[in-house]
Amino acid sequence: MANIGREEVSGAHDSEIPAQFVDFMATGWREEEVDLTPVAQVKHLARRRELLSQAFPGDTLVIPTGNIHSRTFGAPYDFRAGSDFLWLTGDQEPDSVLVMHPTATGHDAVLYVQPRSDATSGAQYLDRMDGEIWHGRRFSPGEKAVRLGIETRVLGELPGVLGRVASSDRLRVLRGYDRGIDGGLERGVLPVTAGNVARDGLLASVLSELRLVKDEWEIAQLQDAVDATVRGFEDVARRLRPDGVTAERFVDGVFAWRARVEGNGVGYSSVVAGGGRSTILHWSRNDGVVEPGQVLLLDMGVENVNGYTADVTRVLPVSGSFSVAQRDVYDIVYAARTAGLGVLAPGLRLLRFRRCATGFWRRGCVGWGC
Repeated sequence: MANIGREEVSGAHDSEIPAQFVDFMATGWREEEVDLTPVAQVKHLARRRELLSQAFPGDTLVIPTGNIHSRTFGAPYDFRAGSDFLWLTGDQEPDSVLVMHPTATGHDAVLYVQPRSDATSGAQYLDRMDGEIWHGRRFSPGEKAVRLGIETRVLGELPGVLGRVASSDRLRVLRGYDRGIDGGLERGVLPVTAGNVARDGLLASVLSELRLVKDEWEIAQLQDAVDATVRGFEDVARRLRPDGVTAERFVDGVFAWRARVEGNGVGYSSVVAGGGRSTILHWSRNDGVVEPGQVLLLDMGVENVNGYTADVTRVLPVSGSFSVAQRDVYDIVYAARTAGLGVLAPGLRLLRFRRCATGFWRRGCVGWGC
C-alpha cells in the first residue's frame, strides 16, 4: 500500500526507458538539507490530541487528511489538508493518516505518512504523481516526527494495523477525506456499514465541537488572516475606477495576489459582484463588470500559511460615494451589524444576536413603507 488513494501513474503513451538511463537516474543524488525546527504550535497540537483522547477512551480513532485530485491529466488541484487532521497534527502534505491507538491511560498518537521517494527504484522520477523530482522533496517520517512532535511511521504499515481492529465496535473513522480508507483499503477493511455510521458520525461531530474553542496560537493565526484580508480589500479599493468600467475578474485577481503573497491563497471562492449581481449571495463567476454609480459586493478571505481563513464581506460604492437609496440601505445594515456586535458576550446564545440585528432591519423596512 505505497499510495493510498493514488491514481494510476503510467499509461499506453509511456515509452520504454533504456536501462542505461535507469541506472544513471538511480545514483548520484545529492541529499538536500531541511529545517527540522519544531513547528511553533507543537505543544498545542499535543494538547488537542489529548482532548480528543479524553472524549473517546478505549476507541481506536482514524483521522485522514485526504488525497490529491486531478483537474486534468497531469494537472492536480492544489492540495489542502483536512481541517480536523491539520488541527491535530500540523501536517500539510497529502495522504497522511493519524491513528489514535488506545492504551490503559489514554492513546498513543501515530502519524502514518508517505516515505521519501526511493531513488534507487526509480520512483523519484518515474512516478509523476508522487515522485520528488516532479513535486519536490518531502519530509521523511523521522523528520516529521521531529518537526511535529509525534510518532511517525510509513503509510505502508497502515492496512496491517487497521486490519487488526477493523471488526471492533471500538473503531471510529473520519469519513469523506481519503478514497483508500473510505473504499476499504487494499485488504478490504474499514468498509462503511450500518453499525459504524453512528460511531463515525460522532467522531466528526466531536472534532467540530473541539475546534470551536481556539487556543492563543489559533487566535493569533486568525488575526494574521484577518490583517492580510484587510490589506487585500485596501488593494481593491485603490484600484477601482470611479469614472470607468472595472472588470470583476480584475478585482478578483487583485485580491488573489494579496492572498497568495501573504498566505496559501484565498480561503474560498471570492465573491466579486457588481450592480445587480450584488444581490446574488454566492456569485463567484466574477465575469461581469463594475460601473460608476453601482455598488460592489465583496466577500473574500485570505487563508494564511497555517490554514486559518478570514471571512469578510463589505459593500463599496464604485464612484466613491453612495446614492441616497444606497446609503439608506447601507446605514440600516451597518446599524444592525453594530447593534448585534454590541450584545455579543461569552455564553450568549446566537439567537440573541440575530434578534437584535433583525430588529433593526424590520424597523428600517417599516420606515421605507415595506
